[in-house]
Amino acid sequence: MANPIRNVVMASKEDTASVLSTGEHWESLRAAYWGHHQQNNLADDCFQKAQEYGTALDQYLAKLSQKS
Repeated sequence: MANPIRNVVMASKEDTASVLSTGEHWESLRAAYWGHHQQNNLADDCFQKAQEYGTALDQYLAKLSQKS
């Protein structure tokens, strides 16, 4: 199975850092929404996805700084 975050980045016309940052924020908002509505399983899933976007963003930025 392909990495879903990679699929999102590859399908976007925006720069990678922007896509990853937006994904992290969006999933964090979704986690807060579901948590507010006591849908803990959905909130946990969204929180995990937000963490994955954040990790991918950190790795991408680290890779960019190594190239400089």
